[in-house]
Amino acid sequence: MLSDLKTIFINSFRIIFTYFLVLVLILCIRTDSYSQNLYFQSYTTSEGLSQNSIYSIAETPEGFMWFGTQDGINRFDGKKFKSIKPNIPGISGESYSFSKMITALFHDQQDQLWVGTTKELLIYNRYRDRFNYPKEIYKGFNIPSHIWFKKIIEDHQQNIWIITQDDGIYCYNKVKMMMKKMEWSGSVPKKMINIIIDKSDNIWLATPSEIYRFADDRFIPVKMNLLIGKQNFSIADICFVDSSLWVVIDNSEIFMLNVNDPDKIGLTPFNHVFRGKKMLADIRIIHQSDENTVWVGSRSDGVLKIDLNSKKYINSGIKGSSYSLKSQFVLSFYTNKQSITWVGLSGAG
Repeated sequence: MLSDLKTIFINSFRIIFTYFLVLVLILCIRTDSYSQNLYFQSYTTSEGLSQNSIYSIAETPEGFMWFGTQDGINRFDGKKFKSIKPNIPGISGESYSFSKMITALFHDQQDQLWVGTTKELLIYNRYRDRFNYPKEIYKGFNIPSHIWFKKIIEDHQQNIWIITQDDGIYCYNKVKMMMKKMEWSGSVPKKMINIIIDKSDNIWLATPSEIYRFADDRFIPVKMNLLIGKQNFSIADICFVDSSLWVVIDNSEIFMLNVNDPDKIGLTPFNHVFRGKKMLADIRIIHQSDENTVWVGSRSDGVLKIDLNSKKYINSGIKGSSYSLKSQFVLSFYTNKQSITWVGLSGAG
């Protein structure tokens, strides 16, 4: 009898201990995945880049990646880089020297590669290795020179939208072959932060102090000061994540705006929904790479990778390791057709 009870006790203990080990193992796996480091493969001048600060990134249908640096464009074919400097041959055969700092790259619906610099806006014909002014290709295109171009996008109506650092916004319609006139509700801003298109092809524009929705040929402010409850703030970036508009305020906070009903915009702080070990300092840029992943980049603290399903985020990893970011200052993000997310850094490729 005692022997049978002893056997039952031992077997029960083994079962309980086995479940305990399984539970500990599950917790370890979850803890490990929650605190895991991110692994990055780096490309710098050592691998062929002409310069190590990547301000803009684009991809063309043949699979080439294009990187805008302080020393021209770098085309990457998966193995090696080719350096390309903006130039247009003059009548005498000499080339006028353009700015080599490439601040905007965009591949449009007509297979044109748009190139924005700190002084010019050009189109690069990669088949003929030739640069053109947009007005040489698109009739009616007219934009001032010596402007710092910041970003170029295209909507489904073949409108090319161009924002500048300090000289406002421009729009060209390829179908009507003319510059598009825009109205504003309120004062017209000059300094631009970002311009994006949501899944419904709506245009959203961010300036340092306001976010605008484009409707009926007019930019309409969402009145951010009323939403966040303060007058003095600075917008660093905006990004659509699914149906929410994420906004970086004062380089330290992220707010998620529900803009499904423009007349009843709701606001939720990021830290009320997502959690992780450490939030970034100096947040400056947001990018959604797939339906479940959002990246946040900073000026001095690397990146966050956010899991939308688990509502958790992890940091960019141990500084100084062979797989970590070579710089903590993030300038740009881009996710290509192979689902590879590229991170452009300041001074580190």
